[in-house]
Amino acid sequence: MSTPNNDKKVRKTRSLWKNKYKKKKDIIKLFMNENLINKHNLIAQTNSRHLFPLTNKHNKSVINSSIKSNLPITQTKTKQANPLPISPDNSDNDIDYYSNEVTESNADTKKSISLESSIPNLNDDSLSSTNDNILQLLKLASKPQIADLLLLLDRHLVSDFSKLLPQNVLTRIFQYMPLADIYTCMTINKRFKELIEKDDILWDYIDKRENFFNIQTSEDLLTKEKRKLCTFVEFKKKELLYRNWTKKGCLPAIKTVVAHDVDVITCLEITPEYVITAADDTFIKVYDLSGEKQTTLKGHEGGVWALKYDLETNFLITAGTDRSIRIWDLSTFKCIYVFKGHTSTVRCLELSSNEKNGKFILSGSRDSNIMVWRLPSEACQETEDELVYNVFHVNPYYLGTLKGHTDSVRSMSVYKNILVTGSYDGTCRIWNISDLRCICRMVGNGSRVYAVVYDHKRNKVYSTTTDFKIFVWEVKNYKNTGHITRYPNQPKMLVLNSPALILQGHAGLVGLLELKGDILCSAAADGSVKGWDINNFNILFQYYHNGNIPISSFWFDDNFLILGSEIQFTVVNIRNGDILFNDTLHFADNVWGIKSDGKRIYTAIVKDHKSYLSVLDFTKLEKKPPHANMYPNVLRGSLSVSKEYMFRRRLSPQRYLKDNQENSLADECDTPLVYD
Repeated sequence: MSTPNNDKKVRKTRSLWKNKYKKKKDIIKLFMNENLINKHNLIAQTNSRHLFPLTNKHNKSVINSSIKSNLPITQTKTKQANPLPISPDNSDNDIDYYSNEVTESNADTKKSISLESSIPNLNDDSLSSTNDNILQLLKLASKPQIADLLLLLDRHLVSDFSKLLPQNVLTRIFQYMPLADIYTCMTINKRFKELIEKDDILWDYIDKRENFFNIQTSEDLLTKEKRKLCTFVEFKKKELLYRNWTKKGCLPAIKTVVAHDVDVITCLEITPEYVITAADDTFIKVYDLSGEKQTTLKGHEGGVWALKYDLETNFLITAGTDRSIRIWDLSTFKCIYVFKGHTSTVRCLELSSNEKNGKFILSGSRDSNIMVWRLPSEACQETEDELVYNVFHVNPYYLGTLKGHTDSVRSMSVYKNILVTGSYDGTCRIWNISDLRCICRMVGNGSRVYAVVYDHKRNKVYSTTTDFKIFVWEVKNYKNTGHITRYPNQPKMLVLNSPALILQGHAGLVGLLELKGDILCSAAADGSVKGWDINNFNILFQYYHNGNIPISSFWFDDNFLILGSEIQFTVVNIRNGDILFNDTLHFADNVWGIKSDGKRIYTAIVKDHKSYLSVLDFTKLEKKPPHANMYPNVLRGSLSVSKEYMFRRRLSPQRYLKDNQENSLADECDTPLVYD
């Protein structure tokens, strides 16, 4: 029968249990102090390697009545000196992690537990009897004695795996770790820090995996030596730049200069030294990387609609509505060659090379033809004026014409000797440039083709049309979608009647399509942008503009997506789904072009019927003004990112192995594609 005093004790204990005493050690002491348990029946409580001694209030020894043998009375005090180890092997520790103050009240107990006791040396004859003695001692030992034994043994069992494993195995281990965990390992001790910092193979892999920015100088791009491995210092510079992009409460320094006196900038290109814009006003403007104007290139008699830069020769190739192709030397800012031959507007340009012709220019026109020109290696030495070839038949740089389309050539994509074209006639074609012939025809698009992308690593072609779809054409495994045919007096040709896969999800014309690495990004007139993983065609991210305003330009990499449209300029982080900037260019009426080199974002914008070049410099940050995100005229949108999938995908080593392999179609006997 309970008494009032006992009930008060129980209520008091329950209250303390819920509100104050959460740790097991404190609860046990509470029970002992309140006399709710018998302190003579509980000697100690062991939790992992931490030993919590329980004694009475006057620090007297406690007798364990459950010990069946006449072992000596023991009192153990354990004090943890350092709660966190600095080194697994204690090589860099100032204080021993496993140092404990052990007090034994009897010398016999020390002899039975200590590793330095007088146990005879083990040999083959006495091994069995010694094991039996150890087992008997462990059976008769108390909890404090076993805990002390474990603490003494732990120190001798712990080892530093970095001293045991070879360097290549350590590199493989760290490659599977997230970046934050690698930095944590570097804080363990000096040996770990030096080991990781000096592993260039590891940091080169991490650089490819994280893919913050591929920052290279013109010298790095021009050198033909094998690419050097990325070091820890170089990687930290790229990571710091990435942190500047994502730093909260800050904005990049913005510089805006007047570019052209027309509404639309048709071309935007960046080189290691210059930023170049072209428009329908016939002019080409050249700026330095900070946005300062350098010069204006004049010569075209119509709007400039296509522009390409060659790094090796430092030549700029331009074309447009005057049906001519001009080659400019950027070292002197002079036009050195003019090629004529098209009968209508030149809509697109590409540069490539093969063993037969070296470097060459590909020009696609509204006259339905693609003309091939050899790129001059230097300016003409005979005259200082531009060298004009009015008739292409007498032009020594003219290589031939690719004929087959019946309507305007809208888009081109090239890799070495293979050219893919998309036309308003509703077909895509693959051309062998060395032989100047069509080797594949894709006839299942159904309507006008607006964009094509050639994926040479996976032997696929991606195309978009006016029916809001993205077609995936399988060039290698075509047995279910096409066949090889031979026309009279012509070599064999692959005809694809239907795509291998159709990607759907857009509700408007898909006018922009670009492939980087293994991400295919598409933008449509309904204001939507989607990123596809081309290994399995899962959607990695998708963004929707409010108001269904067409996307006029975009730029992306593995970390960021930059979008431009009417009254909207948005920068988002596709690693975690954060929208970084919405109203940075709140004064722009439209954004027609976007490029980035990692350090800066270059945008071609329109304001009050004039075009401007805006440079957002992330090497110079400014504090975000208090009125930010308060512009009512700026339209906003919503972003969806599969964060967990993006994280797992980034850590997968197979992704980088596949991406670095080039599957040459020349090895396929039944595929008429040859790269060189």
